[in-house]
Amino acid sequence: MSEVWEFKNGVMWKVANPGNRRPQEVLVYLPATEIITSHQMLENRLREKGWVHYPRMPLELIQYHKGPHSDDLLSLPRDF
Repeated sequence: MSEVWEFKNGVMWKVANPGNRRPQEVLVYLPATEIITSHQMLENRLREKGWVHYPRMPLELIQYHKGPHSDDLLSLPRDF
């Protein structure tokens, strides 16, 4: 099942589907309106902002954090 999620101000929202169509899964970097199509593209953007791989990630997830002095953690499925 495909879903569209919007990340805004540190909050994740599921975007409603008013047309009753099946939306495609996309992750959009809003400042550049760039569609992120791979983990490598996402990692490049996150590294620019100081994010790094979380050292103890579960096998089904890829996780990033902002360093040892931050509680911020971003988790994504490996098959995104």
